[in-house]
Amino acid sequence: MSVQDKIKVLYTSSHGNMFGGGQKSLYLLIKNLDRERFVPFLLSPENGSLIDAVNMLGVETLVLPIDTLKSLRIVKTLKTFIAIYRFMKRANINIVHTDSPREAIYTGLAAKVLRIPFIMHLRTTEGGFGTDRILYVLSSRIISVSRGVIKRFEWLDSEVLSQKIKLIYNGVDVSEFYNPTDGYSFKKRWGEDGFIYAGVVGRVEPRKGHDLFLKVFADVAKRQSKLKGVIIGLGDEIHIKKLKRFVKESGIESRIIFEDYTDDVPSALSAIDILVVPSYTGEGFPRIIIEGMAAGKPVISSDIPGNSEAVVDGVTGFLFPSGDEKALTDILIRLIKNEDLRYMLGREGRKRVENFFGIEENVRKTERLYIETLGQS
Repeated sequence: MSVQDKIKVLYTSSHGNMFGGGQKSLYLLIKNLDRERFVPFLLSPENGSLIDAVNMLGVETLVLPIDTLKSLRIVKTLKTFIAIYRFMKRANINIVHTDSPREAIYTGLAAKVLRIPFIMHLRTTEGGFGTDRILYVLSSRIISVSRGVIKRFEWLDSEVLSQKIKLIYNGVDVSEFYNPTDGYSFKKRWGEDGFIYAGVVGRVEPRKGHDLFLKVFADVAKRQSKLKGVIIGLGDEIHIKKLKRFVKESGIESRIIFEDYTDDVPSALSAIDILVVPSYTGEGFPRIIIEGMAAGKPVISSDIPGNSEAVVDGVTGFLFPSGDEKALTDILIRLIKNEDLRYMLGREGRKRVENFFGIEENVRKTERLYIETLGQS
């Protein structure tokens, strides 16, 4: 198939770096796209590690600063729209795929003018009454990463809902995970063997529940001398300072390790014995849960939409009511004391990822949606 005959897909990202799960998911989609049938392009408001990684795949990128929806300036907005429109027309884009409401306004309107399909990829359970309706009108189809996200559109007729929205779970490159020796570099840096490491991995912000994890850890650490805690990730600096202050005041400084962002998540997960995902709200379908399961680790997760679709309670990990300190405490102690249970949960988690959340399945479903959507346009 010649380049002219291939389907040109313009992807957009709200960030140029690969700090978030959404950006990692986008990178894996572009990386595994069937290049015999599709030609990917990427639009981003900034340079960064995502742009660098995508460029290394031989993908053309467009870096164009884009105002947030709250700070739209008429002249600048018009210039940005024209630049995107011209790029899409020059590249002969056939379909647009975005996961950012900010970029959706620009690319969605350009797609409308050019009469090409526009796909919105939604990754969080939290939406807005007005925003969701605008995205619905702009979109030819909507990809939801979980059933929890689909609930944002319960106001739609059930038949329209089923036709408009497609459930496609995030995918993991399983081959990147499950090498027990990968974690040695982390454990060497952490300084001591013989400990059980419970960790929270991902962006640090209030809704992620790091404060809950630390409260529980401070209590459990008094009774479990071989337990250490790890927090890996960047985020809200004010919140991080607050967490570190709590650690100091609680007298657990020697037992808690703060790591900055790492692009080597498989090695970090290999070094952790128990993955904790204590989020309060709005996760959608966290990559870190299926990555943790792919790494063969038991996952303790708050029982909120999205998370509960990934973790099978009592089989691949345990779910606890969001914000429930006692429930999290009881589960953590149970796993600390039972190595065989940790192994069994990790083994079943790995199987679940292989069966349901592999990147190959994710990409093939997305490609089929492209073909279907183009056929309807």
